[in-house]
Amino acid sequence: MNRKEQPATWPFLLVLAALFGLSATSTRTWRHASGSERAGRKAREVALREHEVRGTPQSQPIGPQTEAYDHLAGAELFLRPRVTRIEQSPEDRPPGIVAPQASATPPANSEQAIESVGPEPQQTAEEELPQNVGPPPDEELKETSVAVVPEVPERKSRVSRFSLPKRGRGKVVRRAEKRVKPESPSLWGDPAALVDQLDQLAADCETGEWATRVSDLVRELCRAEDPRSPRTLLTLKRLRDLADANHPLLVKGEHTPKRGELRRLRYAVLRRLDLWELVPDLAESPAELQGRSQTVSLSSKPASPAIAKAKVVKLLEDLERYEQTGLSDDGRDLAADVTAITSADEALTARTQRWLQWNYRNANLRIVVSNELLNQLAPQQQAVEEPVHDRILGVPTRGWSTSTARVSIRLIPDPQTVRFAIEARGVVVARTTSRRDPVTVYSNSDSAYLARKQLQLSGDGLKAWPTEAEVSNSSRLRGIETDFDDVPIVGWAVEAIARAKHAETEPAVRRVARRKVAARVQEEIDAAIEPKLKQSRQLYQDRVLNPLEGLALAPSVIELQTSQARLTSRVRLAGEEQLAASTPRPMALSDSLASAQIHQSVANNICDRLDVDGKTYTLPELQKRLTEAFRLPPEALPEEYPTDLRITFAKRDAVTTRFDEGRIELTLGIAELHRFPKVWRDFQVRVYYRPQVNGLDVRFIRDGTVQLRGEHFGHEPQIALRGIFSKVFSHDRELIFVDSKALSDPRLAGLGVTQCVLTDGWIGLSIGRSSSRQAHRTVSPLY
Repeated sequence: MNRKEQPATWPFLLVLAALFGLSATSTRTWRHASGSERAGRKAREVALREHEVRGTPQSQPIGPQTEAYDHLAGAELFLRPRVTRIEQSPEDRPPGIVAPQASATPPANSEQAIESVGPEPQQTAEEELPQNVGPPPDEELKETSVAVVPEVPERKSRVSRFSLPKRGRGKVVRRAEKRVKPESPSLWGDPAALVDQLDQLAADCETGEWATRVSDLVRELCRAEDPRSPRTLLTLKRLRDLADANHPLLVKGEHTPKRGELRRLRYAVLRRLDLWELVPDLAESPAELQGRSQTVSLSSKPASPAIAKAKVVKLLEDLERYEQTGLSDDGRDLAADVTAITSADEALTARTQRWLQWNYRNANLRIVVSNELLNQLAPQQQAVEEPVHDRILGVPTRGWSTSTARVSIRLIPDPQTVRFAIEARGVVVARTTSRRDPVTVYSNSDSAYLARKQLQLSGDGLKAWPTEAEVSNSSRLRGIETDFDDVPIVGWAVEAIARAKHAETEPAVRRVARRKVAARVQEEIDAAIEPKLKQSRQLYQDRVLNPLEGLALAPSVIELQTSQARLTSRVRLAGEEQLAASTPRPMALSDSLASAQIHQSVANNICDRLDVDGKTYTLPELQKRLTEAFRLPPEALPEEYPTDLRITFAKRDAVTTRFDEGRIELTLGIAELHRFPKVWRDFQVRVYYRPQVNGLDVRFIRDGTVQLRGEHFGHEPQIALRGIFSKVFSHDRELIFVDSKALSDPRLAGLGVTQCVLTDGWIGLSIGRSSSRQAHRTVSPLY
């Protein structure tokens, strides 16, 4: 045979060798994948990355049944391919395939056949979907589509993209399309406001180390994916250690000018940390929690872990939103999130509710009164001289008595209620004459008494006990006169008998006198106090309870405590779905006689209960609404307003207040304001009030001009609206904090307001002794 006519056999041998290597490698790979599902997934991920690097050889043509996915990683979540071992000889290869396939050609209805080339040429990985695989139940993966597009450079993507060989002028791309889902939020939320405040404090030399450590741990926690990983639990523990008040860095910061800001940030961390420590349990599968409980409901369907995680994510998102805005509607969303989180573990549910109560439904009104101020305000009596007409042991007694008494308040220590006693210490001096024929006895008596009426204020109301009195009596005989004084010897004998009789009956007379003085003192104290108590109850009902009842608000007692020096009351004014105080209150001055701290949530909850959001009023109608809501008499708002204005409030947070930076900020959200023929829409009116202190007189006067905020405001609309709202918020209309009648009370002489701060959502007031030293003392917001 001619040498040139001999066919070349080396290409066929090379093809057979490559086919043998590919088949052997593929068999070993799928055997390993069928033995371990987790190892199979890892092998497929490695194969996909290697295929992206190397790509499919351009010389390999496309078979009629071959398909490729553009995003295999996304499709793999919904299509669980069944691993199949395929061993074929080169003869079983379908015609038309130049590059030998390691698996048989799938039927026409098969979903896909994927080939991935590993780092070495002989390593391949194959998988074939079963023929009966249909679209996933949630239809996330749509039907495959075929498109011919011009060749463009391949774009980089985190998901591997398969390139196919050329065909003609374009590129044939078969890919599975799936809906694009937004990136899932972090389980821990995004405490951006907290991190920003920590970063600002970190710039300080003395407190920067603590802020830097906390900021780093918060960022590390937000990046954590597994809430139960040892690293996550260690991060929470380190945060708890740094938030401890006895931490050396915090103790050091207490002696720096930044101590107020440091305390606020510490409380901000603690509020979140108390919830972050619950996240691992809250995000746990409810099915696992039900497995721990002793009773199982057959009718209820266990929620999936994804639903539990979604509730936790929403809770943390609404928490951060409320931390930034402090608005009533955002607070209502946060309270609803806590209510929506229910678990089979009752203790966990109770801990979540307790977290909300302790951190975001705390007392928003605190009043402290010292025993010294109470005694200064206690009513004092002048000396009273009265005639005496009485019978003692059957003997008529006549004369005059002079009573002097001093009333004081004594606090009775009680850790759960406000308990005090009204004490009256007095002396009754009497000059009396007793006549029993034929003897007349002249005597003086001194009776000292201590009367006490005890009262207790608790969540159930005011309770009063009967008055108790203790009396000590001493008498002195001034003289005895008889009808026989002019008769010698007889007069002397009668007088001697009368003196002996008086000495015999003196103990009984003193007992009767003590009893009568005690009864008289008790009667007088009850007669003086009971009307005052009744008047106080009625005043409290009219000025406090009735307006709050009209707003569907009821005060809840958080704490009532009595010590020997002070009585303390902490009250929450909020509905069931509303929040209250969440930030640390300003500390009163140590030498104050009385102090009060009011949180802005008091005003916001009241404004929220007015129920004006999204509603339309004329000014007279709005005035009527206020009088009805607060149950005020018509003469309480005598001023008449223009009737040609019609106002529609915003649908959310129409009226809000904010106490910060030394001022009260009042904001009105207006959806529409109509005054014929003009209409203004979607704007805010903002007014500031600053305190003005003069002795005990505290007034809030308007600070600056009325501010308008809107997207479509020009120069002319602002002038017209400023004219309208400048009349509504007139400079002459001041917010009076203390009743003018109380200012004229002479018992308050020498007292003045020694602290008036507005910061971090609080108004802090302290009353103390006025002096030149205190007048020039700078009052700083201490925490």
